Amino acid sequence: MELVLSSEILDVRDGTHDSPKYIEKGYPLVTSKNLKQGVICFEDVKYVSEEDYNKINNRSKVDEGDILYSMIGSIGNYAIVTESPNYAIKNVALFKFKDENLYNKYFYYVLNSPFLENQIKSQQKGGTQKFVTLKILRNLKIPLPPLDTQKKIAAILDEADRLRQLNKQLIETYDALTQSLFLEMFGDPVSNPMGWERKSMKSLMKIVRGGSPRPIKNFLGGKNPWIKIGDATKGDDIYIYSTKEHIIDEGLKKTRLLPEGSLIFANCGVSLGFARIIKFQGCIHDAGWPF
Repeated sequence: MELVLSSEILDVRDGTHDSPKYIEKGYPLVTSKNLKQGVICFEDVKYVSEEDYNKINNRSKVDEGDILYSMIGSIGNYAIVTESPNYAIKNVALFKFKDENLYNKYFYYVLNSPFLENQIKSQQKGGTQKFVTLKILRNLKIPLPPLDTQKKIAAILDEADRLRQLNKQLIETYDALTQSLFLEMFGDPVSNPMGWERKSMKSLMKIVRGGSPRPIKNFLGGKNPWIKIGDATKGDDIYIYSTKEHIIDEGLKKTRLLPEGSLIFANCGVSLGFARIIKFQGCIHDAGWPF
């Protein structure tokens, strides 16, 4: 497939680098933090005067169909402009389409592909707060199939995204229904209006902490399943059937080997509270509590 430089088919600019004075009411100033999950979020946006708005837009006017891309901090957040904008941008890259052979929705999805993500991550600058430059974004290698193929790819990914969003809504509805049924059957667990007998968890089961042999890289590659938080993300089945990684026998002395049917509970990180039942004998690392 043909690869072309982004600068050959895109006009790549960025917003202001200045810090205009914020006012209570005026024109929104979109920054990197306002790009979230493919949309532009205006909930906590700052406002600038008409004078600053016009000054910024003389450099980087946003039009419908353009794509905005976060250049600093949360690099890689992006959104396609789907309606006539009335805002200016700061520390955000602006992709404008100058070649009719590039479909904007196709490029929107290409931005989220490992192919481009790897190009950008390998060149990003900075220490704690990473950033990318216009030079990096202007020299990306873009796969450019025929226009009809681009539109077909975008249509397929649109449908996949629609189904993903639908699945997310179904999971949220299921979670709400589960909570409702629990309250209906058992009542409020705090006030206990139905007078259920209460027992401590330690009287019903054995609660132990996981363990991790370190450095873990020295123990990977064996046949013993190595259960990590990533094997039990939200929305999965309540069971875990397999793991992505395994450890060697020497690591068993420094971890916790659990029998099939054990209940594990994530006790830290973004997965805090996730509980799963394992369908195999495996080892649990130290960010989970087996029961």
